[in-house]
Amino acid sequence: MVYSFTASSNQVAFMELIKILKLNHRKVGPRGLGTLEFKLPIALEVINPRNRVIDSPITNPLYSYIEGLWIVMGEDHYDRIIHYSKFPSQFVDQFGRLEGAYGPRLFGLDQIVRHCYERLVADKDSRRAVVNIYNSVLDWNNASLDIPCTLSFQFLVRDNKLNMIVNMRSQDLLKGFPNDLLEFQWFQEALAGWLEIDVGSYYHIVGSLHLYEKDLYLTENLPFGNFYKNDLLVDARLTKEKFWEDIKNLAIYEEEYRKRYYQWDIETLLAYSKKDVCNWNSKFYNYLDRLFLAYNLNKAGEIDKSLELIKGLDFNLAKVMLKRWKV
Repeated sequence: MVYSFTASSNQVAFMELIKILKLNHRKVGPRGLGTLEFKLPIALEVINPRNRVIDSPITNPLYSYIEGLWIVMGEDHYDRIIHYSKFPSQFVDQFGRLEGAYGPRLFGLDQIVRHCYERLVADKDSRRAVVNIYNSVLDWNNASLDIPCTLSFQFLVRDNKLNMIVNMRSQDLLKGFPNDLLEFQWFQEALAGWLEIDVGSYYHIVGSLHLYEKDLYLTENLPFGNFYKNDLLVDARLTKEKFWEDIKNLAIYEEEYRKRYYQWDIETLLAYSKKDVCNWNSKFYNYLDRLFLAYNLNKAGEIDKSLELIKGLDFNLAKVMLKRWKV
């Protein structure tokens, strides 16, 4: 048996799962960690994967896009992500790498392009558009600090829409679930754009969905409800070539913000954030770029500048960050 249900958005799914887990769990202790685990594996369908930002004070949804960029760029060194979250530092090896990093496995090996995109172009009804993240050769290693929780992705084109199926061995409901769903659904929408079709449903299957006993207090007084509508499109016809143009620019600019942003006045920042000379192919990536810049300003204490950069953006992530930074 599995516990299965359908949700209209990630936010609805997240809050529903927290309520159920607190009432219906078993206690286990992998690696000596007190854990509340769902009694059954979880099978979830999100019917609107564009409504993907989870507005939870426990997590930073901007980090999901930073980590997603890190994955798409095929990186495994911690430099890009550690600036935005200290959490991955506990998994870094002596060389500054995360052994289980998804980027080299998905994009470094070109699985997304060769195994999925090219296969679905050749045969839109294919059932073979599958990529593996967990590797039994690499990951049968008790000494590793970083074993991937995600096993595989599968993409199916049905009714001319791209559905995504994610299989996971394990997932932390509070800190992993909001981050992973946002990232994976972003990949789903990007691939749909390459294929010139719309997104369908997102399916999420987890063997052990859990939360740690030490984090149980964080579930108190969480805001319930579905606060946002479907987000700004990752332009539905953004070709593979144009996608990579925007992604490479996004990676270059993000690195620059970590080093130079503090030198600029607000006029320069506003002009730079629009970057007409960059010829962004997608408003989505232009807005994401502005949020990366705003975050770094906010981190440096330039609160007013960060708010000025993102106010008025019709983008769910901007609305979430604006609300948090105004507090």
